[in-house]
Amino acid sequence: MMQTDVKNKRLTATGQLGVGRTRIKALQVQSANDVTITVRDGSSTGLILMQVDYTPITNTGASCYFLFPGEGVLSQNDPQINISTAVAVSVFYG
Repeated sequence: MMQTDVKNKRLTATGQLGVGRTRIKALQVQSANDVTITVRDGSSTGLILMQVDYTPITNTGASCYFLFPGEGVLSQNDPQINISTAVAVSVFYG
């Protein structure tokens, strides 16, 4: 098993992660509304690598943490993070 440093980037809108090839280890989503996060490989039309939904119990802007097993989800190209309605998404990668 190969170990790498885990880094974090916070996004407040849809866009490229800006890190090139990487493995996504976890997501932290902050939202007061239902939200869908879609991670695509390389661009807004790239292969869908994962899609997660989050429904907060209250509308107070709560957050949810998604931890991906093993080595994480590999994006061969710079990952595109599509955010539907979240206030912010923190992407943990490495």
